[in-house]
Amino acid sequence: MAHIFGDRGSRVRFSLPVILLGIAFPFIPPNILSGNRTVVGVSLVILGALIAFIQDSNRIHGAPSAGRVIVLVTAASLWVSTRAADPGSTLQGAAVGLVVLACASIILSNGERARQAGRLFVLAVLVLCASAAITLVLWRGLGIAPVLVTQFDIGTLAGNLYLPVTSSVGVQSAWGIQFPRFAGLGREPGWMSMYAALAWFIWPIVGKPRVVGRLLLAFGVLAPLSTAGFGIFVVAVAYEIFLVPRPASNVLVAYLRQLVGVAALAFAIWIAYFAPVFGLAAKSTQNTDSLVGRGESTQAGLQALLQLSLGYPSDVPAANLNLVAAASENGWPFFALILLALVTPLIGLRGRQAAFPPLLTIALFLLAAQPPGGSFGAFIMIILSCAVAAPREDAHVDLLGRNLIPDRLRRPQGDVVTRE
Repeated sequence: MAHIFGDRGSRVRFSLPVILLGIAFPFIPPNILSGNRTVVGVSLVILGALIAFIQDSNRIHGAPSAGRVIVLVTAASLWVSTRAADPGSTLQGAAVGLVVLACASIILSNGERARQAGRLFVLAVLVLCASAAITLVLWRGLGIAPVLVTQFDIGTLAGNLYLPVTSSVGVQSAWGIQFPRFAGLGREPGWMSMYAALAWFIWPIVGKPRVVGRLLLAFGVLAPLSTAGFGIFVVAVAYEIFLVPRPASNVLVAYLRQLVGVAALAFAIWIAYFAPVFGLAAKSTQNTDSLVGRGESTQAGLQALLQLSLGYPSDVPAANLNLVAAASENGWPFFALILLALVTPLIGLRGRQAAFPPLLTIALFLLAAQPPGGSFGAFIMIILSCAVAAPREDAHVDLLGRNLIPDRLRRPQGDVVTRE
């Protein structure tokens, strides 16, 4: 396992707090084992934070930029409680989010633990993608029907677990075949597209990506058959390859690279729309009802934002489909607070060039495709992305993000993180 992270000749170790966070993650919304099992995730992440507290000489530290995320997400949850018919359950959700994010921040406050958590996340996603690929090859390549291990509830949906460890939710037609939609870590297939895309961007920060692994992650983006997942991934990859600043031999080379990047980004958007099966144009013919419903809910949210609405009961289906749509019921303050939680972690973050692609991916998913309310796993990934991208000595900050290491003891690093 060590060689996939560039550590030939050494073992890849995971500390106990990181292991507990990894086990807890599937139980934290919006992940596959959340819902009425969330208490398991909360208990495990609290235990992990307590052990990390002891490891850090009984001092509470926070991960870089985590304080802003915690405050803004908690404020958004509290705002929703003022609009809810049942504020008690909403306040309970806000408390869960506060505890989960604060404990995750404590675990990820140490640079080495953050790096371990990034590696564990990439490894878990690779294993799930490999399992889905094996299931597909056995089924469509060798004609062996998928072996159903068990069925279980994922919220209001029914989930299936096939050998080896391939979870699916629902089916979708492609090329005249009904494919189970790969769910992986998510309670809905679109979330797994996001996690596979995040692993794509986090892996170069915590290790050395391999070609086979990259292919598995690309498969993991496609296997959920998520139009938004595919479109956001190709756009984010085009941005990361061509538009993220990199050292250049001269100004002309840098300019040409940026120019090619703009063209590549435009081409990526074109692919996201016109690609067969996965493109938006294909979805307009394959799943018209879903596309119309998403359009109506997003339009209602845009209208609420234009009117600076504080929120109102909505009869539009899937009113909380994404961040924009959620503005119809939750109002512009909710939209603004979540948007700030997505963009402000980059402010003042050393290593923000490395953190930007994963944060861009999360932001686009929540803006266009997935509900942000209660999706605390997505905000843990924001904290993790900032923690692994930041220089090692920036890891120990207090819960408000203030650095605990004196400037005279810090090594000059600039904004660029050296990738192994």
